[in-house]
Amino acid sequence: LREKWMKAKDRWAARAGWHLTASRVNKGADGLDLPALLDRIEKELPKAKPETQWTMNNTLMAIGIQHAKHRKRAIAIGEKIGLYKDWPMSKGCIIPYVPIAVTEMVKRQG
Repeated sequence: LREKWMKAKDRWAARAGWHLTASRVNKGADGLDLPALLDRIEKELPKAKPETQWTMNNTLMAIGIQHAKHRKRAIAIGEKIGLYKDWPMSKGCIIPYVPIAVTEMVKRQG
């Protein structure tokens, strides 16, 4: 169902699919093809509907944070796309711009 929803034209179904995918990535990504997910995110994120962009971006951040092998590519995709780069944020918080969020969260993990 997760994969079907990720492909859905309905923005809320797509959002749900990407949310479930981000959760799987955060829990170890068993059975997921992370390089293929990164390819898909790189291709689809710039033109996705805003509701779906948010959860696709979360998936990209999760890959960068949780999977060191793919961190450099996740950050590069985030830089290339630039989504949320100018997002306003309160002091002490982390903006959802992938290069900043991934770097900061990895630092916080120690």
